Amino acid sequence: MLKIRAMLGAPPVALSAAMLTLGVVLTFVTQQYGVSGGAAFVLLVPFLFFVFPCALVQAIGNILALWKQLTWWHGLWLLLFLSGLVFRGRDLQSIKETPIDPWAAYRIALLCMTALILLGRLALRQTAWIASLFRGLLGALAIYGLVSLASTVWSVYPAWTFYKTMEYFVDLAVLAAALTTVRSTEMYKSLFDWTWVMLGGLLFTVWAGVILWPGEALVPGGELLRFRIAGVLPRLDQDSVGESAAVLAMVALTRLQFLTPERGGRSFYWTLLTFGLITLVLSQTRAAIVGFIAGVALVWFLSKRIAVSALLASTVVVLLSLTTAGDLLATYWQRGERPEVLQTFSGRLPLWEAAWEKFQQRPVIGYGAYAGARFAVLPKVGDTGLSSLLNSYLEVLVGTGICGLFPILLALTGTWWLLTRTAAESLSRPLERQLATEGLGVLTVITAHSFFSVELMWHPALVFLVILGFAELLRRSQGYKTTVPAWAVSASHSWR
Repeated sequence: MLKIRAMLGAPPVALSAAMLTLGVVLTFVTQQYGVSGGAAFVLLVPFLFFVFPCALVQAIGNILALWKQLTWWHGLWLLLFLSGLVFRGRDLQSIKETPIDPWAAYRIALLCMTALILLGRLALRQTAWIASLFRGLLGALAIYGLVSLASTVWSVYPAWTFYKTMEYFVDLAVLAAALTTVRSTEMYKSLFDWTWVMLGGLLFTVWAGVILWPGEALVPGGELLRFRIAGVLPRLDQDSVGESAAVLAMVALTRLQFLTPERGGRSFYWTLLTFGLITLVLSQTRAAIVGFIAGVALVWFLSKRIAVSALLASTVVVLLSLTTAGDLLATYWQRGERPEVLQTFSGRLPLWEAAWEKFQQRPVIGYGAYAGARFAVLPKVGDTGLSSLLNSYLEVLVGTGICGLFPILLALTGTWWLLTRTAAESLSRPLERQLATEGLGVLTVITAHSFFSVELMWHPALVFLVILGFAELLRRSQGYKTTVPAWAVSASHSWR
């Protein structure tokens, strides 16, 4: 607002010269790129001159404030994030021939560093995190980890099962250590913010790839947009780009609902929302789009914005009914795929059917966590380039059977229940309600995407774990009692 007033107060000659320059540039852009290019220019100029500078200042302020809150477990969270970055793809044959290449060694080194720090703090009696690991919602995931570890005995590839299980256990251990240390909702919010900063940085690398290596970053797809964006360095597939964008857009939308005039920050969150939505649309990730729309409806319902939701839904219905928007949306949704391909979920259905047949042969214990799908199912269908079944629940069923699926579902439904109750209760503290609502919005996105990905139980599951961790923090602060295994308590005390 101050910038606008300053411009209006500028000398008439300078103001006229600026307007004339903008008019000439607008005419040139329209002639070169058509009316759509001119419209984009008209929208871009106010953003660059008025919104972006404010958003940048607010972003720097937020990062500096977050920097002062960072502790040792934020550093471990960063190590987990970095260890999950992918810089090359490998098929089944290359894994068997060279299990540990330089990039795998990089990943192992970061995991070992994280594990050693955790064990060191345990040995020095600084953080007794073992008992925390086997409590509540986190304990449910730890049980899944134990089942996965036990499946090493009958796994089709024992070494792979053991290592991937250890990766997931380290993720859980870091969260357990953080929950042991955190004393307030305000402190835990810093873990939310830290996770979103890392996710934003990852999307920044995606856009850097679009600029530097457009041939690799712009993957052909669809008749409307002609391409989908993917990450080049590090490698990130289109669906993962879309999910990350939907998560950031959901965070921005939720925080806009809870911002007060004295807190400020609207320019930053509006910019983040716009950035997330543009990235989501260009990724053309259907599951993430559905999850985002469902998350918006849930967030607005919890924020008591039912009238706004109804008005927006009515407007969309009218536009789809009375204009060509419906045809454009259908073209966008198809992404150039034939109807029969869409009916097989973009070719995933045969893979899932093969996995289901395999599961029925060993429904209780599976073929080994993380190895069953990659080494027992994918070779049978002739696709050795994939790393998973692209479905969290089938991946668990094939790997560890029903024994592994039950604790995963228990942790997921428990997180949903605790966050929903906190977000809906009027007696909840404002920050608790905000983070619970934000967590539910993001959880909606990743739950929808979990039917087409394996993020719930695949290293590093940071987005899911940060939300589950907050639900567990609420559970512990509200006095719910759970039985911690005696051996876990004694193990924690034996290190102290």
